[in-house]
Amino acid sequence: MRAKLAVLLAAGSIAIASTGARDAAASGFGRPNQIGARAIGMSGAWAAIADDPLAIYHNPAGLAQLPRTALTIDVEALYAPRYYDAKNGDPLAKPASCAADPTSNALCPRQEGKVPVPAIPALAFSTRLQGSDHLPSRFAFGAGVFLPYGGAVHFDRTKLANGMPDPAVSGVDDTQLIDVELVPAVAYEVSDALLLGAGIRVGFTIFDVKAFNKPVTADLKSNGLGISFNLGALVRLGSKVRLGVSYQAPMNLEVSGDGTIELPSGTTPVDFAANIHWPQKLMTGLAAKLGKLTISGQIDWTDWSSFQEILLELRNRNDFAFAQNFHDSIGLHCGLQYELSKKLAVRGGYTFDGNAVPDRNLERQYLDDDKHLIAVGGSYEVNHRFGIDAAFEMLLPLGARHVPDNAGDVGAGRTDLQNVNPGDHEGKLFTLALTGRVSF
Repeated sequence: MRAKLAVLLAAGSIAIASTGARDAAASGFGRPNQIGARAIGMSGAWAAIADDPLAIYHNPAGLAQLPRTALTIDVEALYAPRYYDAKNGDPLAKPASCAADPTSNALCPRQEGKVPVPAIPALAFSTRLQGSDHLPSRFAFGAGVFLPYGGAVHFDRTKLANGMPDPAVSGVDDTQLIDVELVPAVAYEVSDALLLGAGIRVGFTIFDVKAFNKPVTADLKSNGLGISFNLGALVRLGSKVRLGVSYQAPMNLEVSGDGTIELPSGTTPVDFAANIHWPQKLMTGLAAKLGKLTISGQIDWTDWSSFQEILLELRNRNDFAFAQNFHDSIGLHCGLQYELSKKLAVRGGYTFDGNAVPDRNLERQYLDDDKHLIAVGGSYEVNHRFGIDAAFEMLLPLGARHVPDNAGDVGAGRTDLQNVNPGDHEGKLFTLALTGRVSF
């Protein structure tokens, strides 16, 4: 019974500590950037434009406006370190000696987590059927592969407590929680004013984690499949203005796997399963084309409040739930595009994204705060078949998110209410994206 409880506590405590960030500059476990250089260049204000095959993610209705078969390959390079400056009372807290001598212990400096996989690819394809008059029909089909949620981070344990297995130093050292989705989609041009689209999302989620004394030392690996859908609509409000609405349904799946935990009796192999809930999301955008200038705005709502717990189970044993209590997040995006010539266009944009993780559950792995990002980008049309897009986005360095040590307020015995990692949480985010397009 004691071994079972230790396994459950270990899996539960570390399961919630995987972070990403992504979907658009998103909170919670969302990716901290958009998908595709054109969308990134306009800071994600893309649901009302969606005029390349990556519309499968942003708004599948956009496929119906592409006149020819097209292929898009995108690569995004990320630099996204996380920093944590602990306070007293934290499991990762600085020793008292740090106040007098900042070099007295390896825990004195702030801790840095690095992204071990700095490049994220995406691939999308679309085609139009041909009508009896040899013109493109009203139907379009496509498929895409991309990573809308998740991420990975690594903390170097040799820099904690001089590399010694100090029981007072607990934490997640390595973790990745990644959602890879294959999305076949179809779109239909109902009329010149209305386009509709839908996709089937087949998600493959990977969850790996290495933790030290949280509350036991563990090395776990798991994966699982889930199915969901997305819907989209584009409405042309005259010749200059377009409204775009895109909805991603929630995806519930079970990851299962195995690993080891360290118990007093020694290294113990375990089989476990966990329920992962990717939230629903609604994106609504408006774009206006004024000559060579396009202005676009978008608001995103992500239902992170549905992420209230993680449900875990050992094989042939009872379930165990761990409260999370996330709250919904709102993202605001605005972007500009200006056509310098028939071959060259430039872009820029701004994003505000609210946080989803409460102080109680914020750990050093997260990059979650009220975030402000700016972006620039551009496109070059090599000829009528080939095009290249590039974009750069960065998180504005507006200071750390401070999480107070509330143990004195809630009571020393109320660990269920105490903030897990009080201190200053901060991160950087730089994204460089490059997209190649070819049409046939």
